[in-house]
Amino acid sequence: LQIFGEIAAADPKNIEARLDTAYAHQFMCRSLLILNDISGALKSCREGINIAEAMLSSDPKNYEAHHYININYHYITKTLEKITRYNDLIQALERWFALTEKMSADDSRTAESMYQHAVIAFQLGETYMIAASGAKLSARKKIQHLQNSLDWFKRSQFLLQNLETSF
Repeated sequence: LQIFGEIAAADPKNIEARLDTAYAHQFMCRSLLILNDISGALKSCREGINIAEAMLSSDPKNYEAHHYININYHYITKTLEKITRYNDLIQALERWFALTEKMSADDSRTAESMYQHAVIAFQLGETYMIAASGAKLSARKKIQHLQNSLDWFKRSQFLLQNLETSF
């Protein structure tokens, strides 16, 4: 990871070095999860996302950057779910959803990107539903979470229906 980072820092225009650094963060995140180093895993995944997002800002059609964003967000959401930090999980999923929405638009709405978008919406529905069961929440907050859950499930359904009619 350090070597990739040094190469990328020495030549910020070196796309391969930046991609390698994003990949190294993804691998580190996954490894730290196995070792149950939650804070280290989250930090490494976020670093990989930051690199990939910076690459997307200069080249919105960079498929590898899209890929690393999706993989790193996958690990972040699995980590947050594991430690039941549902508010953070909702924020991460909503950010991931917004990014995939933009990536899908830049990607001419390929089937894979449309499917990924629908899956994240479904995950948000599930997460809001689970968060609604929190014992420390007010009745109003539980109802709000359940309404959000329903809204995200409907959005997922809409996206999947669009996918079916598009291809």
